[in-house]
Amino acid sequence: MKVKSFIALLLSVVLVATCFSGIMTVSADTEGDYTYTVDANGATITAYNGKASIVNIPKTLGGQPVVAIGDDAFFSKSISTVTMPDTVLELHGAFRYSDVDTITLSKNLKVLGDKTFQGCASLSEIVIPDTVTTIGNKAFDSCEFLTTVNMPNLLKKLGEYAFNNCKRLSCEIVVPNGVTMIPTYCFHGCKKIPAIYFPDGIVIIDEYAFSGCETIAEIQMPAALDELGFYAFQNCTSLQTVITHKITTLNLYAFADSPIKELCLTGGYTTIEYNDMIAFKDTAEQISISSGVTAIGEQAFLNFTKLQKVSLPEGLTEIGDRAFGGCGELSGLVIPDNVTKIGSSVVDSTRFYETASNWENGGLYAGNHLVAVKEGFEGMLIVRDGVRTIADKVFQSTTKMTGLYLPASLRNIGDHAVNSFNYALDVIVYDGTKEDWDNVTIGKSNTQITERTPVYVYGGSYGDVNEDGKVDATDALEILKSVVGKVELSLRQEIVADVDVNGKREAGDALNVLKHVVGKIDRFPAEEPHLRFGTPYRAIGEADGTRVKVTELTFDADGGGLEYVDLTYTSDTSFFDIEALAQIPKIEIDGVTYYEAGGMGGNLLCVEDGSFLVISDILDEEITEIARLQLQENGDLLCVSSNIEEVSLNSLFQLVR
Repeated sequence: MKVKSFIALLLSVVLVATCFSGIMTVSADTEGDYTYTVDANGATITAYNGKASIVNIPKTLGGQPVVAIGDDAFFSKSISTVTMPDTVLELHGAFRYSDVDTITLSKNLKVLGDKTFQGCASLSEIVIPDTVTTIGNKAFDSCEFLTTVNMPNLLKKLGEYAFNNCKRLSCEIVVPNGVTMIPTYCFHGCKKIPAIYFPDGIVIIDEYAFSGCETIAEIQMPAALDELGFYAFQNCTSLQTVITHKITTLNLYAFADSPIKELCLTGGYTTIEYNDMIAFKDTAEQISISSGVTAIGEQAFLNFTKLQKVSLPEGLTEIGDRAFGGCGELSGLVIPDNVTKIGSSVVDSTRFYETASNWENGGLYAGNHLVAVKEGFEGMLIVRDGVRTIADKVFQSTTKMTGLYLPASLRNIGDHAVNSFNYALDVIVYDGTKEDWDNVTIGKSNTQITERTPVYVYGGSYGDVNEDGKVDATDALEILKSVVGKVELSLRQEIVADVDVNGKREAGDALNVLKHVVGKIDRFPAEEPHLRFGTPYRAIGEADGTRVKVTELTFDADGGGLEYVDLTYTSDTSFFDIEALAQIPKIEIDGVTYYEAGGMGGNLLCVEDGSFLVISDILDEEITEIARLQLQENGDLLCVSSNIEEVSLNSLFQLVR
């Protein structure tokens, strides 16, 4: 028993001795101007006791290599130049609030730890070796005169507030590939950073990370970015372009007070929803949406108060209710032809909606789509030729609309577009055949369309005044009765009775019906392609066959020639005189030379006759004058001789093609 007790006592003494031996290895020692500790890895400087302004840190202390400089070792010291040996691997808060302005770091440094250079107001530039993998929290916080710093190639981690409030940092920041997160306040207040480049692997940009970076002009979000924090790019006042993909967590106010000139939405989107856009609500001035996006959801860009222009992709097929509603500065919108579904009020409360010159005969068009109709519109509404889609609920405020003229180009009619609100609607005219009409997609709750048969321009509707399904002498008689006041025709009957589309119901219409019955004419003038609603005549402007609208033709007051403007491209030769007309096919009848200017299902001829432009058609060598136009002092061409009421040229050719 005594032997066992002795052995136990001996082991206890050895253990205590060992423990005290371990403590002794990390006890503080002093050598020269330095206090240091030693552990298994080497010496760590804990304090600098000298007064020199130029400091050369020794390679060894106590016979051990100097591997680290600890917290506050040079705190608030009046030093200007520091050179450290390549043995140093880590820095931890070492130079906080010191006067150092020039420092040469160890070529083997791995950790530039928390607060290492915090508050070093004299430090203007620093070269961080590529071996550094960590830049700690507040490492350069409030280094107000720091202008140049590099991101080491092997960097894996950036700390919170790492470069916070480095007001004069004016170099481009290239974040290395190994970094996956930009933490909170990392570059906050760096007013002069001109550019930031991210690797694709960044997953999180945390709150306030680049807030107050006033000179950054462009930001391209990293491909893997999944979260963008609150105020991440707040007050980036020079921001011109943001290129981004769909971000799962996009926090409100991420770009607060940052007036983005152009927002480019790239990959990852198929449908753009409101939550995808909330961070850009009060900032983006222009938005371009790349291919791949097929739908824009309800209220996606609602109340984007600074939005002026939007570019939509050709593959887009659907736009939701109020998608651009409340975008007060939005002055124009072109919706691609492939869009087949447009919600209601998509451009309400925008400059585009409020500008009177954007409206055509009661309709507002975005590309080849009818998106709004004037509230309280009365009478016959003519939807212009080329329109492919009518938006949802577009006619709800037109309770006094009595007629609706739809072009053959129409492909889709939105939900609730023509319903019980349109109780005054008497007739729908369709500029095509029944077969064409059957291919039009009609949305739900369009009772005023689905419960009536349209007047088919190319389907035998014209002339069938008594609506019995055939054209015969009784129809001619009905027209004559209406002319002398014996019967009153409905609006639908008025339209199908005007078979020569001269704007009047008269005996000549009855005569044409009889000619049709006995086979003298195959179809009525109303069914001729050159007298169709909704599309202007076109004229050949140059010998190469370029086509321009007649509505752009004017007289040259000085030269007496025919001047035109080609809206399809910029041309230096926007004027041709009578001599140039010699290149255009012409025909001479009764001593007058007519110049062919194009045709849509027939010939359209122009002749210069003093101050008149005569628009004519030629049938069997006989001229049929459609309209005689005269140049007015204000530059308008007015119709002064026609069966159509005298109107300006632009209005006239809304009715004929």
